[in-house]
Amino acid sequence: MRCYRDAKSPWGEGIWYDDREFAEIMDELRERAGHDIFVQGEGVDVEAMLLRLYGLSPDVRDLGEDVLGRTIFHRDGRLELEISRDLTNEAEASTVGRRRLRSTLAHECAHIALHRHLYVLDESKPLFPEMSSKPPGFLCRVTAIDDKGRFASTREWWEYQANRGMASLLLPRGLIRDHLSRILDEQGFDNMNGALKSGEGATVIQEVMAVFDTSFEMTLYRLQDLGFIPKHAGQIELAFTEREG
Repeated sequence: MRCYRDAKSPWGEGIWYDDREFAEIMDELRERAGHDIFVQGEGVDVEAMLLRLYGLSPDVRDLGEDVLGRTIFHRDGRLELEISRDLTNEAEASTVGRRRLRSTLAHECAHIALHRHLYVLDESKPLFPEMSSKPPGFLCRVTAIDDKGRFASTREWWEYQANRGMASLLLPRGLIRDHLSRILDEQGFDNMNGALKSGEGATVIQEVMAVFDTSFEMTLYRLQDLGFIPKHAGQIELAFTEREG
């Protein structure tokens, strides 16, 4: 991690993590949470991680039409995690909603792991003026969770970093490698290139989705980020389309 001056950030400074650090931090969190935190077919139990590591349970609230979650940092070190009531209702009703809730929880968990120290350095500045009556925190809107690459080229580096942490938490490199290898072998392919050339790339991705309980978009993004799939794999006809199968 590196720190630098950033007058436009809410803290007057910015922080930088390299790719390796995202993976290391999230791997360490899962290890601390216990070996049972990942179950094939159910994915990483982020809610259990938050409870075990931080004593934190989501508080369901009416947060507004475009707000999915919010983490509040108190000056005495306490944390609060608020999750949209609409989102929890969607999670009970559909697979898409459940996976979106899991992504939101992982995004908030990443904020805690990556950015909690910022509030130790400067506890006086609320990140969102419209909610300044409460302690400072991260209010995560729909765009923060759904648009995975949106923050790469904006000053909102904290949301970009939370998404990188979210992906590393839900789709760990080592587990992806092992399960992808198994899936490809079961499908009769030596590697992902073979699946792509045969037009079965989306099918393989769906199998990975089923293991980690993540969306098609996030799974594809992560496989590309890790180099298992080319960044512009035209063979995947349904790229960035939700397929819950």
